Amino acid sequence: MHTSETAESTRRQFYTEYGWEGRRYNSNMTTTEIAKATRIYCKEKYPTWKFSVTSKYFSGGSEITIAVMEAPHEIFNREHCRKEYESNKDNWQRGIAWNIEKMYEDNDVHLQLHSVSDHYKDIFTEVAFAVLNDVYGFMQSYNFDDSDAMIDYFHCNFYSHFEVGKWNKSFKIVEKKARIKEKSNAPVPTSNTHEYEIKEDEHTKTGAKIWVVKILDSLSKNEYIQESKKMKELGGYYSRFKHGFIFNAKPLL
Repeated sequence: MHTSETAESTRRQFYTEYGWEGRRYNSNMTTTEIAKATRIYCKEKYPTWKFSVTSKYFSGGSEITIAVMEAPHEIFNREHCRKEYESNKDNWQRGIAWNIEKMYEDNDVHLQLHSVSDHYKDIFTEVAFAVLNDVYGFMQSYNFDDSDAMIDYFHCNFYSHFEVGKWNKSFKIVEKKARIKEKSNAPVPTSNTHEYEIKEDEHTKTGAKIWVVKILDSLSKNEYIQESKKMKELGGYYSRFKHGFIFNAKPLL
């Protein structure tokens, strides 16, 4: 998550000392729209995972809750979790000593993390924590927080929560291949008959990572038609705004 709180022009809007603003914050976006953008980001970037992203409004504010419901592999560092539980099972205030083994046995894997931070890092595998941290960071990039509990002052764009599983539905490990809707999610090699420029970029609406392919050669009308057809077969589409072909995954050209 990137913040802009160090800029003097931004700092003036904060009432508290440690207020921050995410780089995608847009006062015109509703919480529902932010939840939708986050949902799209999860599906496109992590197609073998399943996330639930919900939003709701209440008197005085709104909130977004992300729950990871399925993953294609183990996400917990079970050895660490086992040791933490044995050492702290009688200290309920510890807060992170869950009996993961019993949760799996009872088909009731549900953890309320509220946020994704280094406080929880050791209970997950390195890969899993990177995914959860990335998803949480994407959501928070639309947020701002100008709160200070010491003076009982709370002000943010939306409140956020993060869970593994839900109270009425357990998290599961489901081994599966990517749910590919377009070939663009799986790079496909093709004959390199022309020179291309491939640059990593960002979707202007969702913030998801994309790749823009531009053809550097001068093409005849027939050659352009053939190139467009090839790009479409690989899952790309032409963007007048980007002046190139858009892919959700880096194509092999």
